[in-house]
Amino acid sequence: MLQRMYRDPESGEYILPWVRLHATRAYYDMARVLGEYEGARAVVNMVPSLLWQLDDYVQGRAKDRFLDLTRKPAAELSPNEREFVLRNFFMVDWETNVRTMSRYWELLHKRGRDVRAVDLSRLSFSTSELRDLQVLFNLQWMGFRATEEEEVVRALRAKGREFTEDDKAALLETQQRIMSKVMPALAEVARSGQVELTVTPFYHPILPLVIDTDSARRAMPHAQLPPRFTWPEDAQVHVRRALDFAEQHLGTRPKGMWPAEGSVSPEALALLAREGVQWAATDEGNLLRSSPHRERNGSTLYRPYRAAAGDREIAMIFRDRGLSDLIGFSYAKSPPNDAVDDLFKHLDTIANAAEPGEVPFVTIALDGENAWEHYPHSGRDFLRTLYRRLGAHEGGIEPVTPTAFFAQHPPRERIDEIHTGSWIDSNFRIWIGHPEDNQGWTYLRDARRAVADREELVARGRADLAPKVAQAKEALYVAEGSDWFWWYGDDFTSDCIAEFDALFRSYVKAAWRALGEPVPAQLDAPIKQLGMQVASPQQEPQGFIRPRLDGRIKSYFDWAGAGLYAPSEAQGAMFRGEGIFGALCFGFDEKTLYLRLDPTSAPTETARKASELRVLLANGDRRIEVAIATQTGEPAPSLIVGEDAPERPVGRASFHDILELGLPFEQLGLTSGTRVALAVQVMRQGVEVERLPRHGYLSFTVPDEDYERKNWKA
Repeated sequence: MLQRMYRDPESGEYILPWVRLHATRAYYDMARVLGEYEGARAVVNMVPSLLWQLDDYVQGRAKDRFLDLTRKPAAELSPNEREFVLRNFFMVDWETNVRTMSRYWELLHKRGRDVRAVDLSRLSFSTSELRDLQVLFNLQWMGFRATEEEEVVRALRAKGREFTEDDKAALLETQQRIMSKVMPALAEVARSGQVELTVTPFYHPILPLVIDTDSARRAMPHAQLPPRFTWPEDAQVHVRRALDFAEQHLGTRPKGMWPAEGSVSPEALALLAREGVQWAATDEGNLLRSSPHRERNGSTLYRPYRAAAGDREIAMIFRDRGLSDLIGFSYAKSPPNDAVDDLFKHLDTIANAAEPGEVPFVTIALDGENAWEHYPHSGRDFLRTLYRRLGAHEGGIEPVTPTAFFAQHPPRERIDEIHTGSWIDSNFRIWIGHPEDNQGWTYLRDARRAVADREELVARGRADLAPKVAQAKEALYVAEGSDWFWWYGDDFTSDCIAEFDALFRSYVKAAWRALGEPVPAQLDAPIKQLGMQVASPQQEPQGFIRPRLDGRIKSYFDWAGAGLYAPSEAQGAMFRGEGIFGALCFGFDEKTLYLRLDPTSAPTETARKASELRVLLANGDRRIEVAIATQTGEPAPSLIVGEDAPERPVGRASFHDILELGLPFEQLGLTSGTRVALAVQVMRQGVEVERLPRHGYLSFTVPDEDYERKNWKA
């Protein structure tokens, strides 16, 4: 369970509401549903900074603009406040939580699906519509246990529209009550033995990188790294404070830990062991790259290990990535019984492949909050089916907590040296190595060095500086959290990137201010560069392609070698449901640029959702736009070059099963060697409803005749 620190260090205001809103769904649901099945067992891992913020809400100390603008009577909202509500109060999964409430769906379409393409100041929303939006945003973040336990939630869902200010007040009172029950519910299932509570280091830092950023080179030998940041004492504070906080607020001192992002290294394991952590978990990729080397086979992954941890040892478990991702990303679209049947079949296969006499130990570990937004009823039916069947030990499958399992089956096989890496690609490329990541680490290093200079003065007797040093260090502990760096670079996108960037820099600024030093001017400029940023496709073009352009899927080889951008796999469209197009393929031969878009629904339904595509091409200051109707058949694309240029047909398009488009480079005025930025807008009645990629552009170079020879790979 993770939320970054949303509290602004200067104003004290929470800039985003996700701690409050997730509390009424995932955090409360997960704690309560386990208690329904006596035989169910699970590990619940909490990030202490999340619990700290939740307590801030429960105690009534949290200031939250989203909450303030929900409380405010709709008739009294200023023009700027109305725009804020219209911009932000649709941030919930549209397929499972907006489409399912007819009033919410109406309001979304009145506003427009892509807020960037809408002039909010010109929209005319009545007071009643705005009040309904205030209520529905908070109501649709309520989970299944809140719905079952709270009459107010059920009544408002049944009412559906035309809410009153009294309705809204009752909902917010219910929301506060549910938040106050989350931590007691977790403590209760922990005391019962059904849940083993674990923690992540306090502000969710990548421990190996806080200990020493140069350790990233072990898995990324050619990466461009920032100037070295090495503060193992900070890493120790994150670990120790996490264990202390859990003991004080949840009534137990955890034995286990999920390091942030599953990030491990020999130095990080040594730190965990010194602080009394008995076991840790990470991804299977780190096991297969550890020493001694192991191949993934029927039993390698399904056992605990003893890992060297300095002069100690620590137990290690490794998650089955495939099973974890099935729950996290795939089963939401399946009937609950079918999904659980499929999971049990996988477990049966694992059991059958075990060595004689061995009890397979399978670790399934996934995000504890975001997955359930995409399940019907917040995962209610899937979770209950899963825990009922696990609790009954169906098929001889028994849920067990790691500590309980180790008591009967102590880890025997030893890891001499753990691999240095995270759960993503067994390296740290998400958090370091990109110029934006490196800039953030450099800002951290400069501020941390300044704090260290003051610490030396304190050690020499300047006790008056101690409070300032403590305040500055606290700000930097927050800035050391991994999630700021998650959004830097090209890997992920979010509608809230600007806020995350500003908040990271505000914590670094707060450290300088605490020391009484001038804030470096560069901290006022965003690190994240939007606009013309280059997005990362899942695959770059591999060679020339020559598709038939008939709009039909006939041969895999038509598009073999094309580049691929898939929005769902890019993991960046936060709080959005299934898009209109699920993939964009792009490639070329010597003369033509080819594009393919795969619709997520039937072509006729796609044409209803979107009336037009606009292919955007840019080279320096030159902009080229090609418009294509999404009608099925053979729509004629038109070329638009600037507002005053006449439209003229160019290239060829076909839309049957898929939409295919061929655009001759000569007609576009693009010559070989030209670097081109590419994006596709999906339009409905002149309003953008989808964009691929969501932010920035894909990039390619117009090929010459030697392209294939120069890019040939054995």
